[in-house]
Amino acid sequence: EFDEEALARLDGPPEKAAVSKMKKKIHVSQMKWQTGASAATEKELHFRRQERERARLLRLKEEAGKPKQVQPRIFNAVSFVSSLLEEVTTCKCPACGKKILPSEPKHISKIPPKMKAERLHCGHFYHKQCLIDYLSKPPFDNHCHVCQAEISLDYVGNRAQLEKRWAKEQERAREESDFMSMFEF
Repeated sequence: EFDEEALARLDGPPEKAAVSKMKKKIHVSQMKWQTGASAATEKELHFRRQERERARLLRLKEEAGKPKQVQPRIFNAVSFVSSLLEEVTTCKCPACGKKILPSEPKHISKIPPKMKAERLHCGHFYHKQCLIDYLSKPPFDNHCHVCQAEISLDYVGNRAQLEKRWAKEQERAREESDFMSMFEF
């Protein structure tokens, strides 16, 4: 940030400031050992530091007067969101083959919850219900149809639960089939 007072302090004669600061920095007992050459070197170094600080403050003053430019990070974020939306509206669910989102934006609010889009870690989109069906039926494959990346089973539970649920469903289906055949329905 630009400091007007610091620039005003530097506008004074640099020699006086250098001498006064030099006296503050060098202890009185050490002044008698200081040669004239080292005192001149100290003054020159201090003068150069002061000039660099003056130039830095002038740059800050000039930058403060300029209008701020749009940061490229905003453009990158907007272009990413735009490309993502374009991808979602054109892609199809790998499980059922239907479009993830309708072509018309006004129909998006009419999508049932089970057909909402889910994006996996690999970047592919599925309908939520298609993903649940795919993960919850044997062989309980937890890999993406497209890229074979591993899919988290958070949607349906762990593999042991899935196998247990599937076994119960099969047992119930056999009982129903046996009952129907027994009474010849």
